[in-house]
Amino acid sequence: MFPPEPGMDLDFVCELPGGSDRKPHVRCSQVFRRVPEQQLFPLDIERKLRPDDIARQVKAGLAALDLGVLRGLYEDHGGVAYDPETMLSIVFLAWVQGIRSARDIADRCETDIRFMYVSGGSEPDFRSVVRFLHRVAPLLEELQRQFAEACISLGFLVPRRVAVDGTKLRSAASQAARWLKDPEAEALEELGFEVPGSTDPDARVVKDHGGRVLGYNALAEVDCDTGLVLACEVSQSSSDRGELSGMAESLVSQCGEAVEGVELVADSGFDSYEGLQRCEDLGMDAVVPPQDDSALFWTAVSENEVVCPMGESPAAKSTSMIHGRKYTTYAVESCPSCRFYGICCSSPRGRSLKAPVGCDPANRVIQAHRARSPDGRAAMRERMATVEPFFGVMKWNQGMGRLHYRGLGGACMELRLTALARNVRILGRALAALHRAVFRLFGRIFAAGDRPAAAHRAA
Repeated sequence: MFPPEPGMDLDFVCELPGGSDRKPHVRCSQVFRRVPEQQLFPLDIERKLRPDDIARQVKAGLAALDLGVLRGLYEDHGGVAYDPETMLSIVFLAWVQGIRSARDIADRCETDIRFMYVSGGSEPDFRSVVRFLHRVAPLLEELQRQFAEACISLGFLVPRRVAVDGTKLRSAASQAARWLKDPEAEALEELGFEVPGSTDPDARVVKDHGGRVLGYNALAEVDCDTGLVLACEVSQSSSDRGELSGMAESLVSQCGEAVEGVELVADSGFDSYEGLQRCEDLGMDAVVPPQDDSALFWTAVSENEVVCPMGESPAAKSTSMIHGRKYTTYAVESCPSCRFYGICCSSPRGRSLKAPVGCDPANRVIQAHRARSPDGRAAMRERMATVEPFFGVMKWNQGMGRLHYRGLGGACMELRLTALARNVRILGRALAALHRAVFRLFGRIFAAGDRPAAAHRAA
């Protein structure tokens, strides 16, 4: 074994097989950095933070995650790494406050008392933060699933109604080519300058409320009772119409059997035969307002049969291709001879109903009437008060209106980190409130137990 240098930590000194030695700063086993030694007059950070401080909430909620899968990514060679739990606490605290720059995070670890509290005195540099983000990005979906399972086992999460919505996020790519007009771009090229196009090849031009932007479509599912983000995805599609089935499958993969009978509430942008059929197959009740009133003309008399206002059932008439998908057209044969013909329908072929091949047309009729019912309208109002605030806080308070990392993977990482940090804070806040309630209860019990003794001493 090589002789240890003065002041060197003996835990990192080891003898390798064969008698070969390693340098002192290189580890030979999976070892994480130690917390710096206490100073002569240490700063009492515990007393500086309020009981309901955001740093305490993040640290308390992080205990619900099992970081064994993250520790397994660290190999037994290389430099001494920072503890994954410490790094994850730092990243969550930064993301909750809208701090996404690695240099800003490293600077806060040296100057911000909240970051000092969650880091335990560690001061990682910005390169360590960036490397940790790349290391943890593929595991965020698994960590989100573990968090949902932990909340369900604790009884904190009992899915009843889940709100689904999407929003557009601007890409971090340069858009110089879009800002310049054709004569200006030609003048720059004549001078020898190359006008760059988009530096994010995964970004797409998506339609937003303010126009068209280069970015992504961010989708999220939020529990209406607790505000936890149960699942989130990033899509390159500008429309939400084909995303309902994927979000339903993501909810099942995150929460498992707990989603049986859950109401999945979305706006009319998610209305599609495929999505509604997939929700029914997975055992969920979808509440999605129809984009038009065609489905409200029909009435479902059973799970797979619909009738017109006169009680006639439609029959399959023909098939056609719409946007590369084969559709079946259903119509009532006796519609032209009906005495109300020309009142409810003016087409010579009668009112028809189209559904993709393999999808039950009665399912969409049932969902349309459910969404237009008083319970469905109440569910839509609850959806607006659940998922819309999440997107508002994310885009305006946390600065996620424009992404910080490029590529589809970077966009997924930012969205999942934001959702997971929000969940950790919500759970930590709930646990702190529970602890305070328990302490108050025990205080009342002890106070009630001392009253007879105090009365006896007074007598």
